[in-house]
Amino acid sequence: MIEDMVKQNSKITLTDALFYICFIAIILFAIMYSSFFTWLIAISTIFGMLSSKTATEGKWITFIFDAVSYALYMIMCGYERYYGEIILSCLIIIIQLFSLFEWKRNQINDRVLINKLSSKEIFISLCCSVGICSVYYVLLYYLKTELPAVNAISTVVYLLGNYYSFRRSVLQFYCWVGYEIAFMSLWIVSATHGEMGSIIFLIGAVSELVYAIYGIFNWSEINKQQQLIENKND
Repeated sequence: MIEDMVKQNSKITLTDALFYICFIAIILFAIMYSSFFTWLIAISTIFGMLSSKTATEGKWITFIFDAVSYALYMIMCGYERYYGEIILSCLIIIIQLFSLFEWKRNQINDRVLINKLSSKEIFISLCCSVGICSVYYVLLYYLKTELPAVNAISTVVYLLGNYYSFRRSVLQFYCWVGYEIAFMSLWIVSATHGEMGSIIFLIGAVSELVYAIYGIFNWSEINKQQQLIENKND
């Protein structure tokens, strides 16, 4: 029992340390290249990291942090007239509101009750995602969008992750890993063009990638604990 508590505290300390390190790095970049948009990017990224961190812990407040992050992101998109991104962000926030209530209704010891999806549901969701991704890629290609394949894959994988999050499945973290890798590739290209805001996005993406990988293992541990509680109650 004592060893398990030490291990758990060690994990929490490491995830906290990751957040604080990235937080300081983001603030330093925001100060060095201070502007209205740089600070918007910084604050949005910080809330995104908080969302990723609390998601790995199975806390419903993750959706509050992410909603704030997207609200700030939508302000940036409004100034840049990225109306497609605003529409997508609104859709994501709506999905997350449903997920918030779903997580709050299904909890054990202040953590979301993890749900194991059927093979049929996983297969159908993956097939739908491949189909949507193909159509979206063709649309982006004919609209002459930069990196249409990466954009299509990242968008669809992110939406799939939100679906799995609503369904309270650990599969969401596999989607977040794929999304963050695609997201990082987009902003690496932007950073090579001298966009300092891209570096802040990259710092956030690296931390969220680490949290996603950690979430896969941590949710496995949470699921084992919940099964023990359910077995005792039976």
